[in-house]
Amino acid sequence: MLICGGQPRPLRSDPICRSGRPLTDQAPGTWRGEIDQAWFRGSLLLDEIVFFHRASRTAIFADLIQAFGDRYLRAKWKPWQRRMARTLGITASAGGYAPLDLRLSFLNRRLARRARDKVLNWSAEQVVTAHGDWVRAGGATFPRGIALVAGLKL
Repeated sequence: MLICGGQPRPLRSDPICRSGRPLTDQAPGTWRGEIDQAWFRGSLLLDEIVFFHRASRTAIFADLIQAFGDRYLRAKWKPWQRRMARTLGITASAGGYAPLDLRLSFLNRRLARRARDKVLNWSAEQVVTAHGDWVRAGGATFPRGIALVAGLKL
């Protein structure tokens, strides 16, 4: 479901999805004002649009940031994999980072820095990640791993 203008509707009914036009830094008209977005590009491996829902102050990440919780890691990953996850910083306790292969794949860091600055200026209260635990409060401190994507520490 997509919620635009306060009205839920199936994704297939949204003109943005039907148009086949790719998303960019600018939110499409149907959700502009409700959802902002930042386009992380310059990587050999992926382009990612990070979304920000203004009303709930929630940033939404797909693959760029990973923050696996200890309970999930203990249940699903082998001990050597958990040690590797902690070393790479892709655990919730480490604050969540982009995986090393993604960090190294950003050759055009200028574009990544532009997106990073936009995301950090949102001051998100909550952060939703596709790979890991969600941050339900204090989300503005969470995406420090984005700085590493852009090649700069905060």
